[in-house]
Amino acid sequence: MTTGGWRAEAFLVHDGAPKRDQLSVYSVSSHLLQQGIRTCVDINDPGSFRSSRASAVELTKTMMCDVDIVVVFVTNQFLKKAAMRNDRCGIELEVAFATARQVIPVVMEEGVLDPSGKLGPLGASLVAHEPIDVSRHATTNVKDDVDFACWCVYYEARRRIN
Repeated sequence: MTTGGWRAEAFLVHDGAPKRDQLSVYSVSSHLLQQGIRTCVDINDPGSFRSSRASAVELTKTMMCDVDIVVVFVTNQFLKKAAMRNDRCGIELEVAFATARQVIPVVMEEGVLDPSGKLGPLGASLVAHEPIDVSRHATTNVKDDVDFACWCVYYEARRRIN
């Protein structure tokens, strides 16, 4: 499937995300694409794409496609998994960071940022990219939180690219 001449792989939506979250992310990515901004998005855990051996390779190839922005939704679970899989997860993120024009980490939960403002074990590489902290606006409704975060990404992406 292609969208406006760009491969649909430019939209990387985590397999484990509930459909409602995928729709929010896809909607924002589509709006950005209409303005010529290609995005690569992952929710929660860029290191765990199923358990197939090919997954890490596919993820890295997808992230290395010609994108303007890589968006990473960072949760406490993400940081725990990143610490357990630091080699694979860290390499994939560093490759993505090196190939995208902009990286937008989105802090989804309280406790993700440590007192110095860094993000857990990946702190140095993520905090350099000016994370958006939406954790203060968290509610008990996950769908609303994801919707809010996605639209924050939309406006921030437009600001950074334009």
